[in-house]
Formats: sequence, structure tokens, C-alpha cells
Amino acid sequence: MGHLHELYQVWSWLPHFRAIAETEHLGAAGALLRVSAPAMSRALQQLETALGIKLFDRRGRTLVLNDAGTDLLTTVRTAMRSIDDGIQRVAASQQLIHVKVAAPGPYYSAVILPAYARVRDSWPSLRFELVEPPAAIPAALARGDLDICLHEHEVTGPEIVVTPVSELQKTVACARSHPAARRKALALDDLAAFEFVAPPPDGNGVRNDGWPVAAARRVGLTVATMQLGVEAVISGAYLAVLPLPVVTSTSLVPIPVRNLTIPPTTIYASHRRPLSTQGDVSSRVVELFRTELGERRNRASATPRTTIARK
Repeated sequence: MGHLHELYQVWSWLPHFRAIAETEHLGAAGALLRVSAPAMSRALQQLETALGIKLFDRRGRTLVLNDAGTDLLTTVRTAMRSIDDGIQRVAASQQLIHVKVAAPGPYYSAVILPAYARVRDSWPSLRFELVEPPAAIPAALARGDLDICLHEHEVTGPEIVVTPVSELQKTVACARSHPAARRKALALDDLAAFEFVAPPPDGNGVRNDGWPVAAARRVGLTVATMQLGVEAVISGAYLAVLPLPVVTSTSLVPIPVRNLTIPPTTIYASHRRPLSTQGDVSSRVVELFRTELGERRNRASATPRTTIARK
């Protein structure tokens, strides 16, 4: 495959191959490229004929990559990323740079948008597309469906770089209309009179919102995302454990609780491992976020405020 003619022969079939490999379905792959399923099938057949090797195992209507196909997919992804990066570098002065970012819902208005506004001051051509985090973050990053994902728990993968970008203090919070907001101070036992909204428990029965496992509480509402949790707390019916910037950016109020320690949460940023250290957009955006969020945290820590009472 070292001659230009031979590479040219298979070049036009590689996007078809990648789409089929990532969807494992001819129809879904065709929808991505806006061509028919028979055309996708023909392109795959021509590619396999040219290479002299099968790239998929057929299981009914599903196409599953074999070892040769997996190896080629890695190569094709890397090559396409290299071309895309080169195009961005060449045209950087003439076009906008679009980055697709995912983060938990509550972090958008409290963390992402303020940081983005300041990052844009130093990078005017930068544009974000904000989306919900996918179920399989490493796979979405590897495919290029997502450029950066911010999250509270480390998400790792062989092609993924994970960077801690900030620490956020968490607090028990409620709406101003909630009975707990009218109390000057609460003990841990006092919280038994109120219900919490929280994410679903994991396999170990732990609801990963920062509430201490050893402390008892009543969860009255389970939500798939904490954006729904914030809306439930705003309604005035529930308490929740939320990052302090989320609380202060809404109409919610933090509740001091005696003898309760809620540790800060670390915000991580995951992105694809860059092909080179020069001109990698995602790495530069993550570093700008890390700098901006760190400066915001320093400014916030210098401002006196009431937070959770500690032992």
C-alpha cells in the first residue's frame, strides 16, 4: 500500500468503513454519510476485495469488527484526525473553531458559561457546542462525536487524557421557601424531618452526590440528572447536595449543618489523546478552563461567605 495509486484506490472507501465500524449497521452508517445501505455494502465489499482480507464478522444483520478491522479502524481514525487538525491549523486565521463540550447540566450556568465567557476574551474565534454527557464517554471521545467532557468522576480509556481542572466545595442547599431555610442552624439529626433529591444509587448502593455514606438521610426523589435535581430543589420541596457555585448562581441558599463534613468535588476534563503537542485545540481549551476555574476558585475563597459547619 506504499504507492500513491494503491492508496488512491481505497481512499474513497475509508469513510464508509469507519461509519460501518462505529455503528455496526449498514443502514445507520449510511444515514451518517447520507448514502444508501446498498452503497455502503458495495464500498465495504470493494475495500475488502482491494485489501484481500475480511474486516468484519457477520452476525445476522450486525457487522462486528474482527482483529484486522479493529487495527484498520485505529489507523483510519488517527489519519482522519491528523488531516482534520492540519486543516484547522491551515485555516485557523480564516474560520471559527468549533469544540463540542459535554458537562453535567447544573455546571453549565454556574461553571462552564462564566469560564467560557472569559476564555473567549483570549480566543475570539472559539465556539462551543454544549451537549449532555453521553452514556459511553470514552467511545464518544474516540469517535470524535465529542471533543471535551467535564465530569466529577474520572473517566479513563486508552485514547483518553484526563486532567483535573478544579475543585468545588459542596453544600446542602434548599429553596428560600423551604422550612430549613428559615432555621439559623441545623444539626444532622434535624435533617431527618426533610427529604432529599439525589441521583440513583450505584452498584454499591451509594448515591454519588457527595453525601457521607455513614450519615442517614431520607431520599424522597431520585433523578437521572442533577439538573432535574436542581429544578426539584427550586420547587421548594427538597434538599440536595450541590456544588456551591451552582447554589450561588441560582435562587437557592446553602444550609449550615453542624457536625457534617462534605468534601469538595474534583472536576475532571477528558479529551482524546492528541496526535502531537502542537496545535491541539482540545488540550488548549482544557488548559484555559483549568486556569480560569482555578482563578475563580481563588477569587471565591478570598470572599467571606457562610458554608457548611465543620467539626
